[in-house]
Amino acid sequence: MATVVGVWVLGKPLVAVAIYHAGILFVLLNRSVSLKSLLTGFDGKTLLWLSILCLSVWPLLLYMWPILSLPDVNLSYQLQEWGFTGHWVIVFFLYSIFIHPILEETFWRGLMPDHFISDILFAGFHVLVMVLFLKPVWVLVGFFTLVIASTLWRSCKTRLEGILVPVLSHAVADLAIVIAVVMLVAE
Repeated sequence: MATVVGVWVLGKPLVAVAIYHAGILFVLLNRSVSLKSLLTGFDGKTLLWLSILCLSVWPLLLYMWPILSLPDVNLSYQLQEWGFTGHWVIVFFLYSIFIHPILEETFWRGLMPDHFISDILFAGFHVLVMVLFLKPVWVLVGFFTLVIASTLWRSCKTRLEGILVPVLSHAVADLAIVIAVVMLVAE
């Protein structure tokens, strides 16, 4: 709902993020989620492999952007229109890496049922943004990639009995995306 209202209705992704994360915080506070799960579930080898996989998003987005993107998309212009200028770029960069992965993983892997349908919902939510930038075939590829990522994070959470590795590797994925976007805009 937050993405539909913020991005599609108001044209303000920062509002979408604020609504989305406020909703997650509301649910987390009402469910009394333990912070212990954020600090448990660490395995260095798993984190390394997932991080390498998540970092691959950076060169893929950067070098394949002309193939992936819709023909009429001007990424730099769109980001400026949405208010991603000046200090907001730095704020969003830091927020994307340090806050966003904690909130998303706590919600999607901590609160949502340990079921494949949660992975589909996680990927589907991201499709609402991908359709603005990517050709339909790449939106589909992105959807399936996110279903796989979500399934991997969910299985890590179950196997490691905590969400620390999913949070950290999700942060790496977000870092890779942000760096790729910054580099694409700087071109």
